Amino acid sequence: MSLEKYIKEYSEETLIFDEGDLGDKMYIVKEGTIRIELNVKNSNDENEIKILGKLEKGEFFGEMALIDDSSRSARAVSETHSQLVLLNKNRFYKLIESSPEFAIKIVRKISTRLKEANERMREVAKLKKESKILHFLVEFIFETGVDNVL
Repeated sequence: MSLEKYIKEYSEETLIFDEGDLGDKMYIVKEGTIRIELNVKNSNDENEIKILGKLEKGEFFGEMALIDDSSRSARAVSETHSQLVLLNKNRFYKLIESSPEFAIKIVRKISTRLKEANERMREVAKLKKESKILHFLVEFIFETGVDNVL
C-alpha cells in the first residue's frame, strides 16, 4: 500500500486534533515534530497545558481512537512544519493485516506508552504520599505550636 497519497502538511503550531475530538484517523510522522499535550487543572484550579511528549519522524499517534472507537485523550499540535501520513480505520486495519511488522510496532509502542503511564502514576502516588505526610506535619505544628516542635 503506497502511503504517499495520504500525506497532509501542517504549519508550525497548528492544532491537529484536540482532546475530546472524535478520532477517525491515526497519524505517522513523515517530517517534523508533533507535540502531544494534555489540558489539566493546576492547584489553583486553573487550566494548564502539560506536554506529554514530542514525536518525530517514524513515530505515530492517534491509534487508540481507531482501536477502541474513543475520543481523543490528548491534543496534538505540530511544533514545526510537519508532514503526516493519515490513516483512517479501514487503511489502519488493512495495514495491520498486510504487515505483521507494522502490527508489532503498534503493539510495542502501546506497551511502552502503558509502561510510561504506569511510571507517571507511581510518581503521582509517591507525591500524594509525601503531600499527606507534609499535611500531617503542618497540622501537628499548628496544633502543638512551633515552640513544642523545635
